[in-house]
Amino acid sequence: EAPIKSPAKRSPFVYAEASPVSRSDPSGRASLTEASLTIAIANNTVYKLEGRLADANIFNRAQPAPLAMFSIVQANFPVVRNLGIFNRRNIAGTDIASLHADGRAIDLGLSAYTGAEKVLGDELFQLFIRRGDDIQVQEVIWNQEIWTPSRGGPRPYSGASPHTDHVHLGFTRGGSQRSNFSFLQIEFNEIRRTLSQAILPELFLSD
Repeated sequence: EAPIKSPAKRSPFVYAEASPVSRSDPSGRASLTEASLTIAIANNTVYKLEGRLADANIFNRAQPAPLAMFSIVQANFPVVRNLGIFNRRNIAGTDIASLHADGRAIDLGLSAYTGAEKVLGDELFQLFIRRGDDIQVQEVIWNQEIWTPSRGGPRPYSGASPHTDHVHLGFTRGGSQRSNFSFLQIEFNEIRRTLSQAILPELFLSD
Protein backbone atom coordinates (compact mmCIF):
# COMPACT_ATOMS: atom_id res chain seq x y z
CA GLU A 1 0.00 0.00 0.00
CA ALA A 2 1.28 3.44 -0.91
CA PRO A 3 2.31 5.59 2.08
CA ILE A 4 -0.21 8.16 3.30
CA LYS A 5 0.87 11.71 2.72
CA SER A 6 1.41 14.14 5.56
CA PRO A 7 -1.70 15.67 7.21
CA ALA A 8 -1.02 19.05 5.61
CA LYS A 9 -1.48 17.56 2.14
CA ARG A 10 -4.56 15.47 2.83
CA SER A 11 -7.89 16.22 1.22
CA PRO A 12 -10.94 16.67 3.47
CA PHE A 13 -12.71 14.12 1.28
CA VAL A 14 -12.12 10.39 0.92
CA TYR A 15 -12.78 8.30 -2.14
CA ALA A 16 -13.04 4.53 -2.43
CA GLU A 17 -14.66 1.63 -4.24
CA ALA A 18 -18.17 0.36 -3.57
CA SER A 19 -16.88 -2.27 -1.12
CA PRO A 20 -14.72 -0.29 1.32
CA VAL A 21 -11.61 -1.83 2.82
CA SER A 22 -8.55 -0.24 4.37
CA ARG A 23 -6.67 1.23 1.43
CA SER A 24 -5.49 4.61 0.24
CA ASP A 25 -7.44 6.45 -2.41
CA PRO A 26 -5.82 6.75 -5.86
CA SER A 27 -4.18 10.06 -5.00
CA GLY A 28 -2.80 8.82 -1.70
CA ARG A 29 -4.50 11.61 0.23
CA ALA A 30 -6.08 9.60 3.03
CA SER A 31 -7.18 6.11 4.02
CA LEU A 32 -10.67 4.93 4.82
CA THR A 33 -9.61 3.87 8.28
CA GLU A 34 -8.98 7.53 9.13
CA ALA A 35 -12.36 8.75 7.90
CA SER A 36 -14.48 10.52 10.50
CA LEU A 37 -16.88 12.31 8.18
CA THR A 38 -19.69 11.29 5.88
CA ILE A 39 -18.18 9.33 3.00
CA ALA A 40 -19.84 9.07 -0.38
CA ILE A 41 -18.97 5.71 -1.93
CA ALA A 42 -20.38 4.78 -5.34
CA ASN A 43 -23.98 5.77 -4.58
CA ASN A 44 -23.74 4.29 -1.10
CA THR A 45 -23.16 6.40 1.99
CA VAL A 46 -21.44 5.61 5.26
CA TYR A 47 -22.63 7.55 8.27
CA LYS A 48 -20.92 7.92 11.60
CA LEU A 49 -23.43 6.79 14.23
CA GLU A 50 -22.62 6.70 17.93
CA GLY A 51 -18.87 6.52 17.39
CA ARG A 52 -18.87 3.86 14.69
CA LEU A 53 -19.11 3.82 10.92
CA ALA A 54 -22.40 2.27 9.81
CA ASP A 55 -23.30 1.39 6.25
CA ALA A 56 -26.32 3.20 4.82
CA ASN A 57 -27.82 -0.21 4.07
CA ILE A 58 -29.11 -0.23 7.65
CA PHE A 59 -31.66 2.33 6.41
CA ASN A 60 -33.61 -0.27 4.45
CA ARG A 61 -36.00 -1.17 7.25
CA ALA A 62 -37.90 0.31 10.18
CA GLN A 63 -35.33 1.89 12.51
CA PRO A 64 -35.23 1.38 16.31
CA ALA A 65 -36.41 4.87 17.31
CA PRO A 66 -39.78 4.95 15.50
CA LEU A 67 -40.49 1.40 16.66
CA ALA A 68 -39.66 2.29 20.26
CA MET A 69 -41.61 5.55 20.13
CA PHE A 70 -44.76 3.85 18.86
CA SER A 71 -44.43 1.21 21.54
CA ILE A 72 -44.33 3.68 24.43
CA VAL A 73 -46.97 6.02 22.95
CA GLN A 74 -49.39 3.18 22.24
CA ALA A 75 -48.81 1.70 25.71
CA ASN A 76 -49.92 5.01 27.21
CA PHE A 77 -52.64 5.82 24.68
CA PRO A 78 -54.06 2.64 23.06
CA VAL A 79 -56.18 4.73 20.70
CA VAL A 80 -53.02 5.69 18.74
CA ARG A 81 -52.54 3.64 15.58
CA ASN A 82 -49.35 2.81 13.69
CA LEU A 83 -49.94 4.13 10.17
CA GLY A 84 -46.48 3.27 8.93
CA ILE A 85 -42.71 3.52 9.41
CA PHE A 86 -40.72 2.09 6.50
CA ASN A 87 -41.92 2.89 2.99
CA ARG A 88 -39.70 3.52 -0.04
CA ARG A 89 -41.45 6.63 -1.32
CA ASN A 90 -41.13 10.36 -1.82
CA ILE A 91 -42.85 13.08 0.15
CA ALA A 92 -46.37 13.33 -1.30
CA GLY A 93 -46.44 15.61 -4.32
CA THR A 94 -42.63 15.95 -4.56
CA ASP A 95 -39.55 14.14 -5.87
CA ILE A 96 -37.85 14.39 -2.45
CA ALA A 97 -37.36 11.16 -0.52
CA SER A 98 -39.49 10.89 2.60
CA LEU A 99 -37.87 10.02 5.92
CA HIS A 100 -40.08 6.92 5.69
CA ALA A 101 -37.80 5.79 2.86
CA ASP A 102 -35.06 5.39 5.49
CA GLY A 103 -37.44 3.88 8.02
CA ARG A 104 -36.81 6.76 10.44
CA ALA A 105 -40.28 8.27 10.71
CA ILE A 106 -43.45 7.07 12.40
CA ASP A 107 -46.99 8.12 11.56
CA LEU A 108 -49.02 8.08 14.78
CA GLY A 109 -52.63 7.65 13.72
CA LEU A 110 -54.97 10.22 15.27
CA SER A 111 -57.76 12.24 13.68
CA ALA A 112 -57.74 16.02 13.85
CA TYR A 113 -61.50 15.84 13.19
CA THR A 114 -62.28 13.78 16.28
CA GLY A 115 -62.36 15.96 19.39
CA ALA A 116 -60.62 13.64 21.83
CA GLU A 117 -58.01 12.47 19.32
CA LYS A 118 -57.24 16.05 18.27
CA VAL A 119 -56.57 16.98 21.89
CA LEU A 120 -54.15 14.08 22.21
CA GLY A 121 -52.55 14.89 18.85
CA ASP A 122 -52.01 18.48 19.96
CA GLU A 123 -50.40 17.32 23.21
CA LEU A 124 -48.03 14.89 21.45
CA PHE A 125 -47.13 17.49 18.83
CA GLN A 126 -46.12 19.97 21.54
CA LEU A 127 -44.24 17.30 23.49
CA PHE A 128 -42.17 16.28 20.48
CA ILE A 129 -41.34 19.94 19.83
CA ARG A 130 -40.49 20.63 23.47
CA ARG A 131 -38.20 17.59 23.71
CA GLY A 132 -36.96 17.79 20.12
CA ASP A 133 -33.29 18.02 21.08
CA ASP A 134 -33.51 15.02 23.41
CA ILE A 135 -35.48 12.93 20.95
CA GLN A 136 -33.29 14.11 18.03
CA VAL A 137 -36.27 15.13 15.94
CA GLN A 138 -35.71 16.13 12.32
CA GLU A 139 -39.34 17.08 11.71
CA VAL A 140 -42.75 16.78 13.29
CA ILE A 141 -45.95 17.49 11.32
CA TRP A 142 -49.55 17.55 12.52
CA ASN A 143 -52.79 19.13 11.38
CA GLN A 144 -51.26 21.40 8.72
CA GLU A 145 -48.39 22.57 10.94
CA ILE A 146 -44.70 21.65 10.93
CA TRP A 147 -41.75 22.12 13.28
CA THR A 148 -38.09 21.54 12.44
CA PRO A 149 -34.97 22.30 14.52
CA SER A 150 -33.51 24.50 11.79
CA ARG A 151 -36.55 26.70 11.16
CA GLY A 152 -38.52 26.33 14.35
CA GLY A 153 -42.27 26.78 14.45
CA PRO A 154 -44.89 25.53 14.56
CA ARG A 155 -45.51 27.13 11.19
CA PRO A 156 -48.04 26.43 8.43
CA TYR A 157 -47.49 23.24 6.46
CA SER A 158 -48.78 23.31 2.89
CA GLY A 159 -47.67 19.88 1.66
CA ALA A 160 -49.95 17.63 -0.38
CA SER A 161 -50.89 15.71 2.76
CA PRO A 162 -52.38 17.96 5.46
CA HIS A 163 -51.47 15.41 8.16
CA THR A 164 -54.92 15.57 9.69
CA ASP A 165 -55.06 11.80 10.25
CA HIS A 166 -51.68 11.35 11.91
CA VAL A 167 -48.79 12.95 13.74
CA HIS A 168 -45.68 12.49 11.61
CA LEU A 169 -42.51 12.23 13.70
CA GLY A 170 -39.19 12.03 11.85
CA PHE A 171 -35.82 11.37 13.46
CA THR A 172 -32.28 12.38 12.48
CA ARG A 173 -30.09 9.52 11.24
CA GLY A 174 -28.26 9.33 14.55
CA GLY A 175 -31.45 9.74 16.56
CA SER A 176 -33.15 6.96 14.61
CA GLN A 177 -30.89 4.44 16.37
CA ARG A 178 -32.26 5.20 19.85
CA SER A 179 -34.26 2.30 21.23
CA ASN A 180 -35.52 3.61 24.57
CA PHE A 181 -37.74 6.62 25.30
CA SER A 182 -38.58 5.82 28.91
CA PHE A 183 -37.29 9.29 29.85
CA LEU A 184 -40.52 10.65 28.32
CA GLN A 185 -42.75 8.70 30.69
CA ILE A 186 -43.08 11.63 33.10
CA GLU A 187 -44.43 13.77 30.26
CA PHE A 188 -46.81 11.01 29.17
CA ASN A 189 -48.08 10.72 32.74
CA GLU A 190 -48.71 14.46 32.78
CA ILE A 191 -50.63 14.27 29.52
CA ARG A 192 -52.73 11.47 30.96
CA ARG A 193 -53.50 13.54 34.03
CA THR A 194 -54.31 16.59 31.91
CA LEU A 195 -56.70 14.72 29.66
CA SER A 196 -58.12 12.66 32.53
CA GLN A 197 -59.70 9.29 31.91
CA ALA A 198 -62.96 10.65 33.30
CA ILE A 199 -63.09 13.41 30.66
CA LEU A 200 -61.75 11.60 27.60
CA PRO A 201 -61.98 7.88 28.39
CA GLU A 202 -61.87 6.85 24.71
CA LEU A 203 -58.19 7.81 24.56
CA PHE A 204 -57.31 5.07 27.01
CA LEU A 205 -59.39 2.23 25.65
CA SER A 206 -57.92 -0.43 23.37
CA ASP A 207 -59.96 -2.05 20.61
